[in-house]
Amino acid sequence: MLPETTIDTSLRGIRHGERGGMTKQPRVQRPCFTSLDCFTPSHDLTLLFAMTFSFWVSLFIAIVLLFLPFALFAQKADSTKKEKKDFFPTGVRVGTDAISLIRTQTDKSFSGYEFNADVDFYRYYLAVELGKWKRKFSTDVDAYANEGNYMRVGMDINFLKKDPDRNMFFFGARYGWGKYSEVFSTNVNDPVWGADVITFANNDKKSSWGELTTGLRVKMFKFFWMGYTARYKFGLNTNEPSGFVSHDVPGYGKTGNQSTWGFNYQLLFRIPIRKQK
Repeated sequence: MLPETTIDTSLRGIRHGERGGMTKQPRVQRPCFTSLDCFTPSHDLTLLFAMTFSFWVSLFIAIVLLFLPFALFAQKADSTKKEKKDFFPTGVRVGTDAISLIRTQTDKSFSGYEFNADVDFYRYYLAVELGKWKRKFSTDVDAYANEGNYMRVGMDINFLKKDPDRNMFFFGARYGWGKYSEVFSTNVNDPVWGADVITFANNDKKSSWGELTTGLRVKMFKFFWMGYTARYKFGLNTNEPSGFVSHDVPGYGKTGNQSTWGFNYQLLFRIPIRKQK
């Protein structure tokens, strides 16, 4: 048997044994498609500190943004007349994310869509979001692709509760989860065995994460609404104790950071359930 030969690839740590396959499946790092995707061992400690610091700063800002309106509106609570709370829904809004549709037409590496719906219970809105996501990246030697579906469920709190048109300035939260498959292949050139292609795949992988949200909903016409949602995403879990580390998760994004931001611009139609008082 020939001695074990180290293959020079973009995936550090891949070792080739006997001809015909891997002797043991290693834990494969995520592919390097940008300068931030991978880093050298000498920078591990510095990058870890920077990522941790960035995470806590982002989380602090998100928490401040979430609770600041509560403090502002609480100051006016004593001076306003107590209103009667009506928790019976007045309508359902359904729509889609315009940014996903535009990206599908303009970004060759992305294809997807997202549908949104919410229903009001007084100033609280139950929100549901469904989406599909496909990504493709490639370099001269590497190629990556994924495809999957995702769903988010959560609640928004409207701080424009006395607006007769039910326009919204809101803060809220979401729980997201999804199921996806991905594949990564890389070309190698071994001095003994010659050129070869190594492929790694994750099939039917599950993911979950949390989100803090804020945004606007504005009535444009009788049944037509427009608005945006900004998302602070955190706590990604892909359940991967070994093997190929996920590079991109549908509904969440790249996995290189402990947290990330997202943005959607919604086009919505409102279906009345009853006449609002």
